Amino acid sequence: MIALRECLSTLIFIVGIFATVSLISESFSWGLLLGAMFCFVIAYLMWPSKKRGQRETEHWFLDIAEFVIELPVEIMLRILRFIGQLFKSKDGGFDLDL
Repeated sequence: MIALRECLSTLIFIVGIFATVSLISESFSWGLLLGAMFCFVIAYLMWPSKKRGQRETEHWFLDIAEFVIELPVEIMLRILRFIGQLFKSKDGGFDLDL
């Protein structure tokens, strides 16, 4: 079952890459942008991550694939956390801390 999740996740990630490349090489489309983001998130959620304790096996190729698949979502989460930190006040209210 884990091998099937790895294969489907990799396939969905490749579809997201193709959507991103066509978004860059052709004209901009909101549908392609949302589709690529959806593919990256689904691949991230479907991948049996070693960090989340879903995969115990050690294999260098799977570790590299895990890093590559989780990278786009991790970058977006860090950006969103940074933006949240900018707008969070020490008192619990709304403040812009620069």
